Amino acid sequence: MIVYKPSVFVSSTVWDLASERKAAEIAISKIGGHPLISEKTFIAENKNPLKACTDQVKQSDIYILLLGGRYGYELENGKSVTELEWDTACSQNKPRLVFNLKYITKEDKQEEFAKQVGHIFYGRFWKEVNDAFELSSEIELSLRNLISEEKLNKKKNSEKLYSSLMGLQLPNEIYQADLDIDRDEIISLSKDGPNFLKKNADSRRVIFEGLRQKELKFSADWTTYKGRILTFHNLKDSKLPIVRLIDKGTVVSITPKEFWSANEDLKNIFKGLLRHCLRQKLYRLKIEWLHDDEIFRFMPITEDLATRRESWQANKKATRKVFEKIEHTYKEKLYLYCKHFAFRVGFVDIEDKWFVSVMPDWSFSWDSKRKDFKEAERISWLKRNERNQQVFNHFKFLYAYLREADNDLYGEQYPFIRFQEIFTVNGHPHLNDLDWLKKEDSALQSKLLDNKDQIIMDL
Repeated sequence: MIVYKPSVFVSSTVWDLASERKAAEIAISKIGGHPLISEKTFIAENKNPLKACTDQVKQSDIYILLLGGRYGYELENGKSVTELEWDTACSQNKPRLVFNLKYITKEDKQEEFAKQVGHIFYGRFWKEVNDAFELSSEIELSLRNLISEEKLNKKKNSEKLYSSLMGLQLPNEIYQADLDIDRDEIISLSKDGPNFLKKNADSRRVIFEGLRQKELKFSADWTTYKGRILTFHNLKDSKLPIVRLIDKGTVVSITPKEFWSANEDLKNIFKGLLRHCLRQKLYRLKIEWLHDDEIFRFMPITEDLATRRESWQANKKATRKVFEKIEHTYKEKLYLYCKHFAFRVGFVDIEDKWFVSVMPDWSFSWDSKRKDFKEAERISWLKRNERNQQVFNHFKFLYAYLREADNDLYGEQYPFIRFQEIFTVNGHPHLNDLDWLKKEDSALQSKLLDNKDQIIMDL
């Protein structure tokens, strides 16, 4: 919905039309507008009065002229301040409404000005009124009609605005239970295993080690808080390995909203659970979570670090390089590094619905595992040279690829998170994306408009 609350400049002589200007102020306020009236709403400024008035005309959304009897104070060029305000509104192509106060006798020069204002080709069709009460009603009516026209024009010249938020479809139930583990014993026994734990190890590492010691394996899509475990897995199912580490008598299920809406701390815990679920989901797609960098990145499919390409489709099918091994020679030495397409995520709730924000990024490694020591330098160079259209293309790929992965009927579907539509806002003023390319050189324009990765693409 377009909310239009206009600022309205009222132009006329002042001291002789106090009642009429008050009537205009009342009418403007009734329609929810902001009246710009020199003797009431202007503030003290470091400008001469003439410039203060013309600047307010330029900043206004609508201009109203009250044609009274006096022409008003004349400037050196013989024009009155009111006529100069009118000329300014015309030059700025402001919507203009004119009200002729026919019950007031006009001076000769005011009559001449009125003829100019009401010129059949260049002026405006005015409304004649008989008193200040009728003036207020007519201004209100005219403003409402004009605003309706402006809303329609804005709607015609608007577009859909895409956010970086993808909707999430989540289960209807969430399960929690008290943990039933001997933390000290698990940490002590870990000394004889591959995962030596310190006394201050976090709960997740302790639980994973507890599972290992029982020769059990379980997925990573759960979180803990205050000695409890929280997950979308049905903890009442005795077949689940994690059930061996909980007090079965404490298992309860509630709706996700009942949990995360209780307070801000629980909402943050719920966000942590969503992150672990997303990590589990993307792991199946060979997309790795780097805990220290807080980033997801595409990994190679094969051990020889062959280039990985993924297909995706918006209004046409395309392929995208998401991992590649790069070799280059410098001073007769061969250097190797790996370039990963990557992205960061965040979680937000809007009107009781959850979304994941997806922010495209990059990651660099030596061998797909160890961080490249020039990673910061390489990423900085890439981002300096990326344009808005390219970043949007990155996001479109991620959206299309992740949605398509959900729709893979031949693979095992991850049950707890499914991606949905992008959060959009209708009615945003139209911006021609191609205008941003005009200052770019022809080679970059061609690259940004490549048919395989079009800028204008129906999502």
